[in-house]
Amino acid sequence: MSFQVVTKIRNELNAVTNGNRNIALTDKNYTPYMNWAILEIQRLASILNLNLWRKTEKDCIVGGCNVPRGTAITAELSLIMSDEKYFENPEKFDPDRYERGGKALEQRVIPFGLGKRACIGESLAKAEIYLVLSNMISRYDIMEDPETPINTATTTPDGMMRRANNYNMILKMH
Repeated sequence: MSFQVVTKIRNELNAVTNGNRNIALTDKNYTPYMNWAILEIQRLASILNLNLWRKTEKDCIVGGCNVPRGTAITAELSLIMSDEKYFENPEKFDPDRYERGGKALEQRVIPFGLGKRACIGESLAKAEIYLVLSNMISRYDIMEDPETPINTATTTPDGMMRRANNYNMILKMH
């Protein structure tokens, strides 16, 4: 995240807490920019490339292609979340896109999968991500370790999951 994004988030969080308490889940409705930053992180750094596989129950047509009954299909989540039709400059980290795009755009960020086979722990994960990131940003300056530069490329060892390369960060309480 850029310095400007972190500053904007920190200002929003401090406006809610007056800088004298931890962020709570009840603050989530009052911190839209923090929520948009989390959506953007999840969109760009989605861990799961594919939703779970399903079989078609009948012959159907998807995107103009015939799909016979019994065909194994899946949604490629990373492609959905980087579709230029909905996400202008999809490779760019831009939390402001959700203010412009509204709820319809927010609903296109699906890092936990889709439908009946979506992650059962989605609500808990979203709550934890919000609490951990917002409290970290409100308490610490997060800096790159100059001795181990960040490599933002992701690795996909088995084709299904992505993960970031290891790197060090410096946290400085402010």
